[in-house]
Amino acid sequence: MKQPVVKPLNNTGDEEFQKLILFFEETLGFCPNSVKTMYHRPRIAYALQFK
Repeated sequence: MKQPVVKPLNNTGDEEFQKLILFFEETLGFCPNSVKTMYHRPRIAYALQFK
């Protein structure tokens, strides 16, 4: 299996990132790797957060 071009972030120490992960864990039961990958560009990741 090949390595991904962009690896998902697991922990950035960013409080907003942790809130985003918690949001997805509460709504879906898990945080998709696609969200963690998109957090390299936070505005894209936040665009998926529905309130």
